[in-house]
Amino acid sequence: MRYISKQFLSPCAHETGSIVVQIETPLVKDLHAYNYNWQGTSIGEVTIKPDLDANVWFRACHGEPVKLDFDASSDKDFDKRIAKLDVMINELSKMRGQMNEMWYSHLRDIEFKKKELEKEKK
Repeated sequence: MRYISKQFLSPCAHETGSIVVQIETPLVKDLHAYNYNWQGTSIGEVTIKPDLDANVWFRACHGEPVKLDFDASSDKDFDKRIAKLDVMINELSKMRGQMNEMWYSHLRDIEFKKKELEKEKK
């Protein structure tokens, strides 16, 4: 199974920043089983190891892409990768909120400063 998404970070023609997400698991026909032969006496349990390849690439307008790896080959790995995503989503969400607050606060500061300068002229 495969999921791929590529999005530009801005609709502006001169900005080339992008995000590429790729997640892939082997098809059933490509799964490989192996046997544990414990102490050479009998064939043990048939095992098929999980294999999830998941990556995110960020590319700034100029420069090399940054790759974040979310590969998992066990339940423990998978849980860690989901936690990693949750941290990133949470931090980006907080950043978005702070940018909003700080931008509008900054615009109010500019208006305040303009009024002060107007008073000084008089």
